[in-house]
Amino acid sequence: MREFKKSPIKILLCNNLENYKLIETYLQEEEFVLLQIDEKEKIQEALDGKSINLILMDILMPEKLGMEWLREIIKKKMVPVVMITESNNEEAVVQFLKDGAVDYISRDGLTKEGLLEIIRKAIEEWKELQQREANLEELEQLVYFDPLTGVKSKYAIFQKLEEEVRRVKRYKRELALIMLNLDHLKKINDEHGYLIGDKIIRKVATLIRDNAREVDFIGCIGGEEFIIISPDTTLSSALKVAERIRKCIEESEIKDSKGNILKITVSQGVVGYEPDEDQQSFISRADKALHKAKEEGRNRVET
Repeated sequence: MREFKKSPIKILLCNNLENYKLIETYLQEEEFVLLQIDEKEKIQEALDGKSINLILMDILMPEKLGMEWLREIIKKKMVPVVMITESNNEEAVVQFLKDGAVDYISRDGLTKEGLLEIIRKAIEEWKELQQREANLEELEQLVYFDPLTGVKSKYAIFQKLEEEVRRVKRYKRELALIMLNLDHLKKINDEHGYLIGDKIIRKVATLIRDNAREVDFIGCIGGEEFIIISPDTTLSSALKVAERIRKCIEESEIKDSKGNILKITVSQGVVGYEPDEDQQSFISRADKALHKAKEEGRNRVET
């Protein structure tokens, strides 16, 4: 069986030649690729073009201070940084760690064992940090976005509506709300299955996004029910948006598993914000307008 060697760890060393020679001596028997650079342009080129695993950055750098490099690299989440400084500089060490360095090395008393331990620890901590951030992003994705459609979740869209209601109360601006519900989705699910039903919901979400405006916020508050928050929008303008969405959905087609074309329609309730109205009352009026559209025959927009 063929054995694959692990990729060597690439370390970018940014400091003076004397310290470089010492570190090179300590690391030369290890599986590291050590790049020594002290020019601003070459450092940036290495960061942009090479897969660097770790940076050893001296606090005293020509052209651009090591602290500046640290802040820029950490801001872009590029690679872990270990700072190199003189001994007994506690103030600098505190600032390094505050700015995002994973560790630091003192020029005095540097040993091979200490250097290897710092490198190992820094790379492991960086991996753990990246994993935690990835887990947090995944959690935020689940909390703030509807997994089926990709639009805002019920939690996120109601949170946004609360913010917008506070804003219009304070600044006396316009605000409109569109509540949209698919027509006869239960019948489609019963006759064609939930996979087709989900396909239709995703299709409708896409059509809403395509026909709403950039300033609008779109959320899914139930399996087949959507809300569109329209900031700085009058009722008449929101009605035009809703009608455009309704017409586009009505004219769209979707096929079932046998190739049969299914027609989709939606009912919508549209309301404009009234002075000193609370969020619950605003939503309740939109819901009543939506039910009116259903009662009046569906595939229509009502206020």
